[in-house]
Amino acid sequence: MEIIETTKGPSPNQEITSGYCFFKGQIMPLAEANVNISTHALNYGTGCFEGIRAYWNAQEGQL
Repeated sequence: MEIIETTKGPSPNQEITSGYCFFKGQIMPLAEANVNISTHALNYGTGCFEGIRAYWNAQEGQL
């Protein structure tokens, strides 16, 4: 089986130091766009969903 690389970006252990991004309402260098490690979207992947599904539990009276 042949492994085909499909990405052109840096390897996961390589630091990104060049380029720009839109972060916190402004365009800034990638090196300055830092996210706190306790960010919910980083830890739980909630940034990729438009919402989180929840169900009402009548016995517990909570979601």
